Amino acid sequence: MIEMSSILERLNLCLYWYNRPLLGREYLDQIKEFLLFLRERFERFSDLYIVKSSGSSTIKIESDFANFEMQVISNLPKQRLYSNVDPSIKHFISGCTCKMGFSNSFSTAPYGDHSACIIELAIGIADERIANSVIFRFPMEEESTSFYIELFKQSILFWRPKHGALSRGRFDLQLDQPIEEIGLGWITYFPTTDAINYLPRGVEYEPFSNGLLIRLSHEVPEVSDPSILPSLNKLRQSLEKQGFLKCKDW
Repeated sequence: MIEMSSILERLNLCLYWYNRPLLGREYLDQIKEFLLFLRERFERFSDLYIVKSSGSSTIKIESDFANFEMQVISNLPKQRLYSNVDPSIKHFISGCTCKMGFSNSFSTAPYGDHSACIIELAIGIADERIANSVIFRFPMEEESTSFYIELFKQSILFWRPKHGALSRGRFDLQLDQPIEEIGLGWITYFPTTDAINYLPRGVEYEPFSNGLLIRLSHEVPEVSDPSILPSLNKLRQSLEKQGFLKCKDW
């Protein structure tokens, strides 16, 4: 059982986008490509495990990914309804689609190892109201600030999301944004540079991937240091007033 304090200490890297349906084959290919992409660029992802659909065990992905597809398919959510050209086929096949998308979770360590980074993927969702997402959950600051920023940037380039953030569970809870708002973090990504003119004075930003990285801190904020909260609140007030926090399809 993971304690609430551990969840609040987590560093979360989140990316979201909308209405990008996939076929089953495309889903398998994209997540394999992404995991290989991570492994080639970051030592942290050299070993990967798929989290069983029960959430209570993991299976190591072989170095050549020989067992990858079989384990991914067998650990897709069992309650999903898949659509096929032949309506009598209700299970996952290469040509199927799913309005609610496909989802799997991966880990950098076996089940029970609390140092693991968990990668949650929910993609192929054909709905403008429900977000596709890729979420990394790090238990503690085991890596450098530059690692998290580079991972954020590389993931943005790979997935081309509509928005994203590097945040921490405790600050998300205290900021208490409505679920329909775009989540903010100590680094936030928007797919447009239009927000530049409405940022609070002194907030740093960087044009990136046809959008904007907004940065409130040079280092990962400490859990025990609430000084980031006034900056988050001020950023939220400025952007919300101009409509930038609506989950719209830019």
